[in-house]
Amino acid sequence: LRSEEDAGAMLGRWRAMGPWIDELVVQLRRGLGEGRSPVAGSVRRVISQLDALLARPVADCPLLEPAAAALPEHGDHWAADLTAAIGDGLRPAFARYREFLSGEALSAARDEDRVGICHLPGGAETYVRLARAHTTLDRSPEELHAVGLAEIERIDAEITELGGRMLGTADLAATLAALRGDPSVHFSTADEVATVAEQSLARAVAAIPAWFGRLPRALCEVVRMLPHEEEHSTIAYYRDPSRD
Repeated sequence: LRSEEDAGAMLGRWRAMGPWIDELVVQLRRGLGEGRSPVAGSVRRVISQLDALLARPVADCPLLEPAAAALPEHGDHWAADLTAAIGDGLRPAFARYREFLSGEALSAARDEDRVGICHLPGGAETYVRLARAHTTLDRSPEELHAVGLAEIERIDAEITELGGRMLGTADLAATLAALRGDPSVHFSTADEVATVAEQSLARAVAAIPAWFGRLPRALCEVVRMLPHEEEHSTIAYYRDPSRD
């Protein structure tokens, strides 16, 4: 935190999160009424995450970590205000969200055989709009899907060739089995995962100027997931920087 304004802005965001979650519940409930149900597996994962967060005392809440970075001139009052914002506002909102998910959303959720938005009202049209938004191309989802299938075929052929050359395997299935069953190509600790990610990012950052003329001001950094998140997440993902 660089200033009193930073501290105030953060406190304001924390105070706004409880009402935001309540509004999220309102919108999700409206969606259920319109036949826009979530996927059961996703609902269960969020419930599990909320259970883990709600089981921790307020003093151990991950959102309190910024208090440790407060400037000395903020004093203890700022940490107390932040604790109150979480304990009196955000935490009860999490509990209400959890009650809605377990009591209403889960019973109406779609099973794992109907995860795509094509199973929702207007889903096919929404998918077309999303394809345009994410690719900026006037190509149909079917055309993009065909590109993806062709890329998978190309990559599978490369993996098969590499497997035969490096591992002595005969086909794709044997190559994948060898990779998945060989401990020498697996990470053994969380520290090793983080180290490799940091080293890979450093190489990428060093190579960026040779490929791009307009460079981002915000630095990319490797941040470990919190325990309640890593249980249900992929090994890594990218999150946009804040607007400021």
